[in-house]
Amino acid sequence: MKKLDFIEALNHLSDETVDEAAADETSKKPGKKPFVMFLKYGAAAACAALAIFLGAALSKNIELEKQMPDVTERSETAAVLPEVSENGSTTKAPASSLPTVIIAVGEASLGDEVYSAGDVSNLDCGNPWRQLEISEGDTLPVYERVMRRNFEQNGMIENVDRDFMLEALRFYAIGFGFEPDEIEIKDNRLTPEELEKLSERTKTELSEEYAEPTMMSFEKNGVKVEIRVTDALLYRADISIDGGFELPDGAKVGFWFGASREEAENAAPELLVKYEWLLGKNEAGKTAVNASQSENCYVGMYHPCFDELATYDDGALTEIDREDIVKTIINFSLNNIDFMDDGEIICYGVPGAFEKQYRKIGDYPAITLDEALGLLDSGGYVWTPFEDSGRTSKDVEYAELVYGGDGVPYYKFYCSAAGWRGNAEGDYGVYYVPAIEQRYVEGE
Repeated sequence: MKKLDFIEALNHLSDETVDEAAADETSKKPGKKPFVMFLKYGAAAACAALAIFLGAALSKNIELEKQMPDVTERSETAAVLPEVSENGSTTKAPASSLPTVIIAVGEASLGDEVYSAGDVSNLDCGNPWRQLEISEGDTLPVYERVMRRNFEQNGMIENVDRDFMLEALRFYAIGFGFEPDEIEIKDNRLTPEELEKLSERTKTELSEEYAEPTMMSFEKNGVKVEIRVTDALLYRADISIDGGFELPDGAKVGFWFGASREEAENAAPELLVKYEWLLGKNEAGKTAVNASQSENCYVGMYHPCFDELATYDDGALTEIDREDIVKTIINFSLNNIDFMDDGEIICYGVPGAFEKQYRKIGDYPAITLDEALGLLDSGGYVWTPFEDSGRTSKDVEYAELVYGGDGVPYYKFYCSAAGWRGNAEGDYGVYYVPAIEQRYVEGE
């Protein structure tokens, strides 16, 4: 797909259309739910994952052989990966105490179908996962979302921290130079009459909690900020700025309206200077041009938790560096910001949101890249657009380790999509393989 997935457009449906669709869904069994909830709760899951694929690292043109181990001569390099606890310290969790991880593909936020990167080297954007050199005995942290759906209450979202949403709006207000007490906050709270009408329409006795808001916003002096709970049960802020970003000549971002890779790369330094504060207090940022397409490019920003110029002992990473690499992979995957079109910003990484929307399940035994490639061949992946393509591990041209919106780490394997369903050279489809041992994984 060469454009933003059509699902994002569902976010702009009117409330009336959404409620009518929701009424029709109430009689359906809430079992496996890939993409079932998009009409009622929006479609940010697809976009939330889209930020995972930020693009080629700025000022780098990395050759494929330097990035991807030879899949015919599998590497046996060993290293020790510490387990990252909720507070960032290293811990060991006995495997016997770990619960099964349930993966619902439609709620995992695993990205788009096909990415038109042009050249495979453009798929790299500085994700430091290879420095972990995962080997037998290593573990990776796995998280679960705090928010839940109550299907007995028409899919009501539970455990929403509305105080946090208010504080986030105050953070953005201050960042844009406004007095927090002077902004007028609006929300999508249902009135008693609306709640009663929806109860009748859905034939469900909806509680008063159902009426509580899942979206809050303010608009002042040409700046509009909206924070909401997405379909993926995550917090996200959308920002629009009248007049745009005021970029220099030759610099541009344009997912919908067209920007070349060169224009996006020229825009990145200016955006970093002006909007690094969006990452949070004292959080240094890094920018990269999106990889999902070779034109209509946008710029992503995330916080790297380690110094790229750090000195290593005997060529090995120190323990604290390893922990920071895991944190950086999480930030790269989940806590990022996209500058989409002129004046349009999507903040998947709302400051402080990770701790509010995820809880750690435990540190799970990780599988190596070689093991994941073997699972790809044996059908141990959780999602791919290539179900009928006949692709195997021999077709993998690029790989990385990312976190899905469900808080689970995955190996993401890119294969050429050329000749498959009309795709051209430079188009890549993906396979997602859970990066933890299969005995802990169960599909839904």
